[in-house]
Amino acid sequence: MKNRYISEDGFAINSKKPRSKYAKRRKKPKKLINIIFSQKTTIILLLLLQFLQIFLAFTFLSENYSYLSVFFSTLGIGVAIYIVNTDRNPAYKLAWIVPLLIFPVFTTILYIILSNQPYKRKVSNAYVQKNLDTRDYLPEDTELTDNIKKNDPELYRIVRYLDDSAGFPAYGCEDITYFPLGENKFEAMVREMKKAEKFIFMEYFIVDDGEMWGEILDILLEKAFAGVEVKLIVDGMGSQFTMPARD
Repeated sequence: MKNRYISEDGFAINSKKPRSKYAKRRKKPKKLINIIFSQKTTIILLLLLQFLQIFLAFTFLSENYSYLSVFFSTLGIGVAIYIVNTDRNPAYKLAWIVPLLIFPVFTTILYIILSNQPYKRKVSNAYVQKNLDTRDYLPEDTELTDNIKKNDPELYRIVRYLDDSAGFPAYGCEDITYFPLGENKFEAMVREMKKAEKFIFMEYFIVDDGEMWGEILDILLEKAFAGVEVKLIVDGMGSQFTMPARD
């Protein structure tokens, strides 16, 4: 009897005999140079450098701590006020304000370092711009939203929040299939993927070797060679220990 592990969404089943030849090839150990220059190694090194920078700053400024404590406490209050007035998620604000009030010096320095990253701002601005550029392709169904507002005010607040904060309006859908188990979803997904003629777009948090991924990968390769547009998005953090450095 084979040992299997079914993920929460029923997507990845780990087994001793993955079906795909490609999946077997992935089992080869990574080269040392790929590990050294991998994304996770770079992130770890950058985090260590940031903590070292903070530690050196504390060591250098410890002689004048009594004066600097007042300065950083005042600065921490100012940063807290600034965070409260930003247009961010309330959970995000609370996650910063609480440590700011308890550890004003450390949290203030950490917030300044993390919030002043040019690349992060560039990606964030690009995301906002893309949302603005594609907004016309997501028109709001005013008849539907008016109906929700009239019959379910609580649901309407959620609908308004999703549209205002993320740019995703609500749409009516009369064709929904509920899958109580991942195995049921997998059978339907494979069936629909085999019918694909133009494109297959997939997005998952974790992808790992196994029977399910092996069968899906075989279909993706077959469809790609047949001219179907195939795109797979995998979370870099969630799959950092399961995906190879290059494929």
